Amino acid sequence: MQENVELALQNCVTLESIEEKAEQLQQQAGVFKKTAKDIRNKMWWKNLKMKLAIAFIILAILGVILAVTIPKVKAVSGSDDNDN
Repeated sequence: MQENVELALQNCVTLESIEEKAEQLQQQAGVFKKTAKDIRNKMWWKNLKMKLAIAFIILAILGVILAVTIPKVKAVSGSDDNDN
Protein backbone atom coordinates (compact mmCIF):
# COMPACT_ATOMS: atom_id res chain seq x y z
CA MET A 1 0.00 0.00 0.00
CA GLN A 2 2.79 2.42 0.91
CA GLU A 3 4.54 1.64 -2.39
CA ASN A 4 1.39 2.55 -4.27
CA VAL A 5 1.18 5.90 -2.48
CA GLU A 6 4.85 6.64 -3.25
CA LEU A 7 4.35 5.65 -6.87
CA ALA A 8 1.28 7.91 -7.10
CA LEU A 9 3.29 10.83 -5.66
CA GLN A 10 6.12 10.23 -8.13
CA ASN A 11 3.62 10.15 -10.99
CA CYS A 12 2.11 13.41 -9.74
CA VAL A 13 5.54 15.07 -9.65
CA THR A 14 6.33 13.70 -13.12
CA LEU A 15 3.00 14.97 -14.43
CA GLU A 16 3.66 18.45 -13.03
CA SER A 17 7.08 18.45 -14.67
CA ILE A 18 5.55 17.46 -17.99
CA GLU A 19 2.92 20.20 -17.68
CA GLU A 20 5.60 22.82 -17.01
CA LYS A 21 7.59 21.67 -20.03
CA ALA A 22 4.45 21.77 -22.18
CA GLU A 23 3.73 25.36 -21.09
CA GLN A 24 7.31 26.37 -21.85
CA LEU A 25 7.09 24.76 -25.28
CA GLN A 26 3.82 26.58 -25.94
CA GLN A 27 5.45 29.91 -25.06
CA GLN A 28 8.47 29.12 -27.21
CA ALA A 29 6.20 28.19 -30.10
CA GLY A 30 4.48 31.58 -29.87
CA VAL A 31 7.82 33.39 -29.87
CA PHE A 32 9.01 31.28 -32.81
CA LYS A 33 5.84 32.04 -34.78
CA LYS A 34 6.20 35.79 -34.22
CA THR A 35 9.90 35.74 -35.10
CA ALA A 36 9.23 33.71 -38.24
CA LYS A 37 6.55 36.18 -39.34
CA ASP A 38 8.87 39.14 -38.74
CA ILE A 39 11.69 37.51 -40.69
CA ARG A 40 9.32 36.60 -43.53
CA ASN A 41 8.22 40.23 -43.79
CA LYS A 42 11.82 41.50 -43.70
CA MET A 43 12.85 39.07 -46.42
CA TRP A 44 9.85 40.06 -48.56
CA TRP A 45 10.84 43.74 -48.35
CA LYS A 46 14.48 42.89 -49.03
CA ASN A 47 13.46 40.86 -52.08
CA LEU A 48 11.22 43.69 -53.34
CA LYS A 49 14.01 46.23 -52.92
CA MET A 50 16.39 43.97 -54.83
CA LYS A 51 13.92 43.56 -57.69
CA LEU A 52 13.35 47.31 -57.85
CA ALA A 53 17.11 47.97 -57.87
CA ILE A 54 17.61 45.48 -60.71
CA ALA A 55 14.72 47.01 -62.67
CA PHE A 56 16.18 50.50 -62.17
CA ILE A 57 19.61 49.35 -63.38
CA ILE A 58 18.09 47.71 -66.46
CA LEU A 59 16.07 50.84 -67.25
CA ALA A 60 19.17 53.01 -66.78
CA ILE A 61 21.17 50.82 -69.16
CA LEU A 62 18.35 50.94 -71.72
CA GLY A 63 18.18 54.72 -71.31
CA VAL A 64 21.91 55.08 -71.95
CA ILE A 65 21.72 52.81 -75.00
CA LEU A 66 18.78 54.77 -76.40
CA ALA A 67 20.45 58.10 -75.64
CA VAL A 68 23.51 57.01 -77.59
CA THR A 69 21.73 55.39 -80.55
CA ILE A 70 18.87 57.85 -81.22
CA PRO A 71 21.13 60.76 -82.26
CA LYS A 72 23.05 58.42 -84.56
CA VAL A 73 19.84 57.14 -86.14
CA LYS A 74 18.61 60.70 -86.64
CA ALA A 75 21.95 61.70 -88.15
CA VAL A 76 21.88 58.76 -90.57
CA SER A 77 18.23 59.32 -91.55
CA GLY A 78 18.86 63.06 -91.89
CA SER A 79 21.75 62.49 -94.30
CA ASP A 80 19.60 60.10 -96.35
CA ASP A 81 16.94 62.82 -96.79
CA ASN A 82 19.51 65.25 -98.12
CA ASP A 83 20.73 62.75 -100.74
CA ASN A 84 17.34 62.52 -102.47
